This record gives sequence, structure tokens and C-alpha cells, in this order.
Amino acid sequence: MKVLVFEFNQETNSFCPVVSEMEDYLHGSVLEGQQMRQAVRGGALALNGMFTALEEAGAEIVPCYAMRAIANGPVRQSVLEHFMDKLRGYLKQYLPADGVLVSMHGATQSTEDDDVCGTILAAVRSLAGADTVIAASLDLHANVTEKMFRSADFLCGYQTYPHVDLYQTGYRAARLAIRAMQGERDLYMARACVPMIIPASSYTTETGKFGELVCKARALVKEKVLEDYSIFQMQPWLDVKEGGGTVIAVAKDSAVALKEADRLARDTFDLRREMRTDLCPIEDVIDKALAVTDGKPVLAVDFSDSTNAGAAGDNAAVLEAVLRREHQPQTAFVMIDRPAVDAAFAAGVGARIRMTLGATRDKLRSRSVEVEALVCSLHDGNFRLEGPAMHKVMVHVGKTAHLQVGNCDVVVCQAMGNTGDPQLFRHFGVEINFCQLVVVKACTSFRAAYTPLVSEICMVDTQGAATSKLEELPFSKLPHSLYPFNQNASCDDAAPVQVKGRGMAR
Repeated sequence: MKVLVFEFNQETNSFCPVVSEMEDYLHGSVLEGQQMRQAVRGGALALNGMFTALEEAGAEIVPCYAMRAIANGPVRQSVLEHFMDKLRGYLKQYLPADGVLVSMHGATQSTEDDDVCGTILAAVRSLAGADTVIAASLDLHANVTEKMFRSADFLCGYQTYPHVDLYQTGYRAARLAIRAMQGERDLYMARACVPMIIPASSYTTETGKFGELVCKARALVKEKVLEDYSIFQMQPWLDVKEGGGTVIAVAKDSAVALKEADRLARDTFDLRREMRTDLCPIEDVIDKALAVTDGKPVLAVDFSDSTNAGAAGDNAAVLEAVLRREHQPQTAFVMIDRPAVDAAFAAGVGARIRMTLGATRDKLRSRSVEVEALVCSLHDGNFRLEGPAMHKVMVHVGKTAHLQVGNCDVVVCQAMGNTGDPQLFRHFGVEINFCQLVVVKACTSFRAAYTPLVSEICMVDTQGAATSKLEELPFSKLPHSLYPFNQNASCDDAAPVQVKGRGMAR
């Protein structure tokens, strides 16, 4: 049993003006051959889950090529073409093979291609042929297109949000593929479309109605009604011609797969008006922080500028509001600002410098602020995540400076990712337990680590590229038949539920 393994991972925000270049992948991760296995061994990533399942099955593993970058605007087409050249080269060298596994995000757009993940899977299918088993791991926020469904035998998405099951998702995808490669033909995958997009700041799998729905789906697997499920809430800042939510159900009976996919899709759609983001004005959040008495800070969630959602991460709106106050809460703030980092490194530790912070990447939506800053420390930007999501995974945010601006500890870096992890502050000398106000640029990922550390969580919308006000964004491609654009949208008007499997007549 010979299996090839690839990864191409990036989440696209169509409204972020910053294109993902090759440099972004080099800052993230570019791995080839056995480097892939060694780099992820023991870690929490989907690739490690895939490798582990294959090793347990005694498979002949061919690690091929992996590229991973933080969320951003569309990927430069030449970057995608570089990966496709590598993909085709490895496939031509090592085919025939029993299986191909691909780790992807699932919501990736290039400067010329709206369905990057579909393009990748279709290329694999074209070269590998119908008999090769193809499986992919995806983010919960994937946009599962017709091409992706048609090209792959199995699509498995994260089942948690905050995402703490990356490893498990890779393992699930590999296990389904292994079962099929070992001759199990009665595994059927159904796809049901959900005609809606919902801001990622509006739900979690841990609590609420969406959490209850996920528990229901898990019970179906535990009771052996389904072999696997994925409830995809498409990353809603993706402006593409084919988009929306999707439910994938895998069962040993094609009729069961169809039935449960359709039922879970309708149950998901029924939650559309309950999944909303309750906003708090920035000034009210600052007042709450100043009134803190229990020693735990207030968390201000600047989700609309979340780099995890592909926003620019350079909006200084919350910082500006804090600095306007005569009495400022002790605040931790983080942002991407390359010119500020360069100025801090040029001045050196201990220097006081005048500078403008913010609006260096998204000049349309982000705000800047003039400050006088003390350079407290300078760093290379390499550190391990605290977790629980991606525990101990090494990340690189580029050169980083810790600045003191009034009562604010400001971490400025070149490429911010994993914004829901406290090490984004702690590693650079900012202890959040000593603060009254902590500002994170994340949608929901922060909840896993921050919930026990803070006294209150307040969602603020600074009108960035990941805003919750989807109707105000200039969508030009996404079908306006989707909710919330069409308040009368219905599952009955969505594409018919589909099912496929190796046991079906071709």
C-alpha cells in the first residue's frame, strides 16, 4: 500500500488587499520529502495525523511537498503554479500509488483561480486515475466545491471551533482512505449544500445551538449511523462564484449518507438567525477594563482585523481609543507593522521614537495613530504556541518589537499568525495577567486559551476585512441567493444532495 502525501494550506480573505507571496510560505513552512515527516512528528497538525495513521497501517509512505502560510489575501498565481509543478512532478515520479492524501484549508483563492483546492484535487485525480483513493483534510471553514467533492473520495473537516482537532482530522481522513485502499467498498460520502454564510465570530462548537448540533452529529458517529461527518461553515469573506456552507456525511449505506447529510444541513440552516455576533462599543470595553477588580483582564476581541481570518492585522482603532483616555487601562495590544518594526530595530532597545502605528497594509479599512514609543525589547519572532490548539507548534512572525506607548504594551511584528494564543504576548515580554485590557485579533480561536484567563470577553467590530457586517462588504461574485443577502433563502433551493462511493456503479 503506497501513499503519497501533500499539503497546500492558506485561508483567503478576498477583501484583504495583501496578496500572499512565496515569502509568506517561506515564513510559514515549505517542506519537501522526509523533511515533512520530521518537521511535524509529535505535533498537533493534520499532516502528523495522516502520517501516524499510515504508519500504523504499515503503508509505504511517500512524503512529497508541503506549503503552509498564514491567512491573507489571494495567493499569487505564480505561487500556486510552483506548487502544481511540484505536485505533478511527484505524481509522475511515484505513480501508480494506492492513495494520495492532501492537507488543505479548503477556502483558498489565487489571483486567477477561485477554487485552488478544487484545482489541486482535480489534478491529482486526473493523473492518479479512478482507482487511486484520494482523501483530504480541511478546515471547518472550507468552501467545499463541486470540483472538490467530485475529485476526492473523502473530505474531512475540523469538528471543533476553536480548532483543537487538527491532528485528529488528518488521522480521520487517512483512516477512511486506508479502509478504502484495503478493499472496503461500502463507504459512501454525501454532500449537502447549506445556502448561507455566517461570520466566524458568531459561533463555537463548545456551547450554544451550534455546539448542540455538533454533539448530535458526534452521536451519529458514536452510534455507528455515520462513519464520519463534517459541518463546514464557509469562511464568509471569500468572494467566489461558488460558495456557502456544506455538510459531508460518510456512511456504509448510500441512502443513510444522503439522509443524514440533508438533515444536518437543514438543522444547520435553521440556526442562521441565532448565530450572530453581539457587539460592544470600544469605549464601553475600556470602561469595563478600568473597573476590573478581580485581577483578571477584560478581553477585547478585534475580530474584524483577525489575521486568522485573512484580515490585515494592522488596524490601530482600539489602541487609538485607549490612548485618547486621560486614565488608560494597562493594555496589551498586537499588530502587524513592518515600518514600525524597522524603526524600532534601527533605534535600538531603550530608545524613544515618534512613529505612526497602523494602516500600513489595509489603507482602506484600517486606522493609524501617532505615538511616542519606548523600545522595550527586540526579537526574531520565533516561538512555540502555548495551546491547547497547535500545542508546542513552532511559529514565526518575523522580526518583532515590544513597544511601550502610554499604558499600552504594543507588540508589533512582520507577519502575525495564531492570534488566539497567549504566547503572542508572553514570548515578547508582555504578561497578560498584569493587564486590565488585552486586545486580540481573532474570531473564535482565542476562546480555547483565553477563556479561563479573563474576566469578560467583549466583541468589537472595527470594520476590518473580517467584519461581521457581511452585507456591507463589496461582494461581486458570491451568489446573493445566500443568507444573509437573501433573507428568504431556503435549503429547498440549494443544489441537490449528492452521494458517491466506490461501491456504486460508475
